[in-house]
Amino acid sequence: MSLTGGLDGSITFIDEQLEKIAMRIDNLRLAVKWKLCRYDIENMISFLEEYAKVQLPEEETHMCNHGYPLYLSHKEKHKRFTAQMHELREELLKIRPFGYKGSYELSVRTIQAVIDWLNEHIMQDDSRLSEFMRKNRHNKNEREDR
Repeated sequence: MSLTGGLDGSITFIDEQLEKIAMRIDNLRLAVKWKLCRYDIENMISFLEEYAKVQLPEEETHMCNHGYPLYLSHKEKHKRFTAQMHELREELLKIRPFGYKGSYELSVRTIQAVIDWLNEHIMQDDSRLSEFMRKNRHNKNEREDR
């Protein structure tokens, strides 16, 4: 799964995270295919939790600093994603006492959550943010040229 060019490069850190997510989801998809996903799912969930903890607040700060008009709805989606990652972690913890490191079902749910996040949030909401940032930067450059 390659997402290069998914955004227009206006927000470099989003583009970089997008590629990391794509690489991780590819790895998990292959692990599901080879029936090794139960061994890899914890790494994926940990990565997504870290992403939610570090990347999303950075993005929110960026939106605030530039007066992004859709900030509140965008931030709400971040909260829902973070809660969803917490639910996946809880599900993982529930199967641990039975000696499982993960499960096929949890891996599939995680893949689906990430694909939904990519399609619904990153490719739509973050694309709008990227377009706003690009226009904002263009307008700022025009004002400075005057």
